Amino acid sequence: MIKIKQINSNEMNYLPLRSNVGIDYTILRDLLAAGSWKEADEETGRVMLNAVEQEGRHYFSQEVIKKFPCEDLRTINQLWLHYSNNKFGFSVQKNIWINCGGTSELVEYDVFQMKVFQKFMDTIGWRKWRFSLNLRMIDSNLKGQWNSGSRSDLLRFGSKLEITFNTHECLSYSDLKFSLAAPSGHLPRMGEQTFIGSWYREWLLSLNPNCL
Repeated sequence: MIKIKQINSNEMNYLPLRSNVGIDYTILRDLLAAGSWKEADEETGRVMLNAVEQEGRHYFSQEVIKKFPCEDLRTINQLWLHYSNNKFGFSVQKNIWINCGGTSELVEYDVFQMKVFQKFMDTIGWRKWRFSLNLRMIDSNLKGQWNSGSRSDLLRFGSKLEITFNTHECLSYSDLKFSLAAPSGHLPRMGEQTFIGSWYREWLLSLNPNCL
C-alpha cells in the first residue's frame, strides 16, 4: 500500500501543476512525494501519452515529440527534480546525453550518435553486461559438415565462420532500480508500456531546454 505524503500549501505554490492541455498531475506529484518511484514512472508514461492523445501507443513519433506541450514537460520535469533532489528528471538525462557527447541535431543512421546513446544508457544504468558469442557458417556448401560449433569444427572451419559478439543488452523494465540508489538519470523511463529504442534518442535530441 502506498503511503501518500501530505503536501503543504507552500509546496503546492512552489510546484504548480500547470498543463497546456488540461492534464491533472496530482497523482504524479503524490506518488513522487511518497517515494513510490515505480508507480510514479508508470503514471508519467500514462499522463505523457494522454497529453499528446497517444493513449495505447508504446512510443512517441518524431512528429509528436516536437509537439509535446512545453508547460506539461516543465511540470513533469520539475516534479521529478524536486522529489528526487535533482537526481531524476528529463533535464538530468539531457545533461548526461550532452556529457556523453550527444548533440542537439538528429542525423538519421548516425553511427556516432548511436554510440553516444549506448554510452548514455550505460551511464544511467539502462544496459547490462551480457556476453554471447554467435557463429555462422559463411560457406553454404559446408553447412552439412557443421556440427553446432564443436571444438573440432572451430579448428576445421575457422576461416569460414562469421563470428559476432554481443556484450550488452537493455535492462527489462522489471530490472530497473526504482530507488534513489539508482544512477543519476535512471528515471523517468515512462512506464513499462513504452519501449526504449531510437525514438528515445530523438526524444533527448528534441527536448527544448526552455521547457525544462
